[in-house]
Amino acid sequence: MPSIKKSKSFHDEYISDEEYDTFIEQEEIEFLKNNFTLEDYLSCTKTSDLLEEKREEKFEKDLVEPVCNLYGDIWHECREHNYPLLCLDKDCEGAFIILNLIEKYCEKEYDLDIFYKNTHLAKPLIIESGILDE
Repeated sequence: MPSIKKSKSFHDEYISDEEYDTFIEQEEIEFLKNNFTLEDYLSCTKTSDLLEEKREEKFEKDLVEPVCNLYGDIWHECREHNYPLLCLDKDCEGAFIILNLIEKYCEKEYDLDIFYKNTHLAKPLIIESGILDE
């Protein structure tokens, strides 16, 4: 993260190390917010990989289990009552087809908070951008 040289005293008033660290952290977050867009993060391989990994984790957590459970319940119900609705799906794999369609056609959402909570993770983007030297 960029080294932001600020005095620990503001208006001749001493602040604690904790307050100073909080101030520096906020400065780093503002630097990231003011200088980089989502497209910037996605254009840098390392930050893009991290965003994609976090997006996939969220997709798995929020959608995979509920979709599989719902589809499984419907699949079992059709099997028990000999409904022809899902008779061609022998192994209950339709849930994964549905998940693949959701993944393919729904807009991907990325959360930049990972970089604001861990500003050091944005270092590859900062270096690649040339805004600051290493």
